[in-house]
Amino acid sequence: MLRSTRWRDHRAARGGGFLVSGAVGLVLNQALLWAALTVGLNYVVGVLVASQLATVFTFTANEVVVFRRQDPGRRGVLRRFWTFDALNLASLTLRVPLLVVLTSGLHVYVLVGNILSIGVLTGIRFLIADRWIWKPPLAPDSGPARVPSL
Repeated sequence: MLRSTRWRDHRAARGGGFLVSGAVGLVLNQALLWAALTVGLNYVVGVLVASQLATVFTFTANEVVVFRRQDPGRRGVLRRFWTFDALNLASLTLRVPLLVVLTSGLHVYVLVGNILSIGVLTGIRFLIADRWIWKPPLAPDSGPARVPSL
């Protein structure tokens, strides 16, 4: 029971850290999108560029602060980055059409639609990041499994 409680507390703390680094990444993403729109880029192109640049920041914050990997080796970091970026690119396949519907179909301002589209996918991204990209190492074997008695 105690182990289960610690595990949940740890996951909740990581979830909170993921949201904080994501919120800072969102501010960066919004600023980059605003800059792209200001120089005349199409909003879809602006979202793609802003998302990729913000992904580098968000990955770094997650790697260094949130998940604090014990495996800082270059290969491990690169593998996690490429996996994190692949997740970002995959989420763009859902975000961009949603943003187009919000912006072009429902006439929601682009920066508001961007926030909404990111918000829709945040929970899914955390679950994937927590369980796949920064999956905790397996606990050392603590002996044979105990079968509960009835």
